[in-house]
Amino acid sequence: LPDHGTLLTKVKSTKTSSVASMIIVGFEVECSIDGVLVYSLDTVFGFFPEAALANQVGLPITDADRAVFEAPSTGDIDLTTRPSGYWEPGRPTLAEPMLLMLDRINYFDPTGGEAGLGTARGEKDVNPGEWFFKAHFFQDPVQPGSLGIEAMIQLLQAYMLETGMCEGVEAPRFEPLELDRPMSWKYRGQVVPTNRTVTCTLEVTERGQNERGPFAVCSASLWVDGLRIYSAADLGMCIVSGAARKHGIEAVTKDSFVLDPDVDTWLADHCPTWNRPALPMMSIVDLLASAVEGTVTALRDVQVKGWVDFKGPRTLRTQVEPRGQEHVVTLFASTDDGEVRVASARVSTGVYADPPKALAPVDGEDLGDPYERGELFHGPAFQILIGGRRGKDGASITLDAGGGAVPLGRLNPVLLDGALHGLPHDRLHVWSDKIPQDRVAYPARISELVFFGSTPTHGPVRCEMRFDGFISAPDLPAFRFQLICGDRVWAAGRLVEACFPKGRLGQVPAAQRRAFLRDQAFVLGVTLSRRNGGETRLSQAELEATDWMPGTIEGIYNTRDAEAIAVAEHVGQREGIHPRHLPDALPLNHPAVTVARDGQDVVVRDEPGHLLDPTPLRAFWSERIGQSEPWLGRDLWEGLMRRFVRRVVIEDPMSFATLTDRSAVFMGNHQVQVESLLITTILGGLTGRPVAALAHAKHEQRWIGWILRLLFSRPKTTDPGSVLYFDQSRPESMGQILEGLRPDLA
Repeated sequence: LPDHGTLLTKVKSTKTSSVASMIIVGFEVECSIDGVLVYSLDTVFGFFPEAALANQVGLPITDADRAVFEAPSTGDIDLTTRPSGYWEPGRPTLAEPMLLMLDRINYFDPTGGEAGLGTARGEKDVNPGEWFFKAHFFQDPVQPGSLGIEAMIQLLQAYMLETGMCEGVEAPRFEPLELDRPMSWKYRGQVVPTNRTVTCTLEVTERGQNERGPFAVCSASLWVDGLRIYSAADLGMCIVSGAARKHGIEAVTKDSFVLDPDVDTWLADHCPTWNRPALPMMSIVDLLASAVEGTVTALRDVQVKGWVDFKGPRTLRTQVEPRGQEHVVTLFASTDDGEVRVASARVSTGVYADPPKALAPVDGEDLGDPYERGELFHGPAFQILIGGRRGKDGASITLDAGGGAVPLGRLNPVLLDGALHGLPHDRLHVWSDKIPQDRVAYPARISELVFFGSTPTHGPVRCEMRFDGFISAPDLPAFRFQLICGDRVWAAGRLVEACFPKGRLGQVPAAQRRAFLRDQAFVLGVTLSRRNGGETRLSQAELEATDWMPGTIEGIYNTRDAEAIAVAEHVGQREGIHPRHLPDALPLNHPAVTVARDGQDVVVRDEPGHLLDPTPLRAFWSERIGQSEPWLGRDLWEGLMRRFVRRVVIEDPMSFATLTDRSAVFMGNHQVQVESLLITTILGGLTGRPVAALAHAKHEQRWIGWILRLLFSRPKTTDPGSVLYFDQSRPESMGQILEGLRPDLA
């Protein structure tokens, strides 16, 4: 499929019939992108009574079908452990965990079947907590039929990998289905949460080579708890040469790939200062390891040269220099000016060594949920910490190896990243008094990371983290860690972090810092600038010191200019609004401010007085009323505003901005009569749309009604109908009022 385009699906009903209390409907479907046909199909849907669904009989079973289903196991291949050969660099890969529809392959005969080309069987345990049961359908959980087809496809892909069909293909990848080959499938049952086991069987009926690459065709079945419910005939798969997604990332060539926050949405959950996405260090580690072939046993001297942040898509490239059992791997990233080196490591391959003894858990305070408290910035894709404790010089935490939503890659980088979630990054002084309290630390270097077995992909993993001194200075603290599955160490390493000054924003309590940085909510007292009495001060040097993570300052304030930020923070603190929203939030910004310079400081103060400037409203009402020249009505309205309105604050400017092109109802509690006049005047001017206040009928005979009748008796003056009167003793009159508003609402 192309990267961009318009997807068009055409559906035409072809027939409808009723059979034994069931309704059968046929459809012809065509799907195209920008006019290019992707697929066409003829399909039949059935609307079944509840009794028919409860008593499923499945599809007929032939002797050949049963033979493969009941054949003795030839040995389990546990796909949940990501065995070698199925997710290797330079080979086509099976699906990532969320779409992996087989847990194991327990039967494979490369010469089985009528054609002697091979038979296979795979299984998946039914988990009632699977994501698709929660999404498909509401109050009627059932596995989507397309995922049953996906299971058959994955079993055929496994056959092609086992028989070496990808050998000799440059940058091989699976083409999801064999093109230009008709296929058919039937459904006669459902997979529901109460089932136990889904089984796929297949018999290869044809294999060969076409102009695109090696292909295989099979007939396949899907069974649930021994009942055959799906069948597919002429299901084909092809191995082609070219770019695809490598370890869940869009590959450009064998050694380069693209990361785009709009596509790789998990990146948005890794924003160290809640603003711009950055590639996690452990994802960098995984990319370095994925560049080499063979079993990765260790990485050493992992050096990260700087942040890999994302304002849009970036191309990354690896370069490998073999050195015996080691490979020196370098990672490059694209920039506007070309390409920069961002990381490097020595990667070892071979045979896993025996693991060391697992560290014992520490005793200390319960960590609770640091994500909820805002102590960790990680979003849902990275939230795999189940629980843990932090002691005087280390932490013990438990992680969910199958959690999160980050591509599994070679080394399950979200699991490696989770190992760091027990570190008190912004409070490392609790582990060493040599680290100042005004420092926050981020991963910078890994001296070594050694693996002692296959990468865990599910289940709980214990992580032990210990403070391990410094690398030359307190700004480079080091930590030893182990990742432990059961009682066996899977990985052990030494991490070095780099400390940065927290700055004024970094010293704010976690929950308030998150609200200000991520949610762009107003928080009293949270500013980059210094406030004293009635003035606000900020220097460019203070601004630069806080912007150690690219995009932080611009993300908060939409500018990097110290004067603009000082003004925004001064007015924002005065008005109770986040500084980023000020240009839209305060169209009537009073009192005004004065800006001066005092050495390196920008100094902002309020001008005296509280006069509300009605100029932005005057043009709208002059045209609506039909009076462009000064007159008594304008003097009266502007006098009332000067007397009673100090300023106007729009608390939700993004929503308010949408009111210029749609109708709305404003709910308010009018404590005094003058508000009926002032609110309609101000809201009408700000939205550029007519606004009518619904007032109690008694006001028509009081000063509001009297003065409106008087003012609009002026020749060539149009009453805009800004106040409507509702008699509460006659509720039915509301319908008449709304009917009168219909032209304006339309």
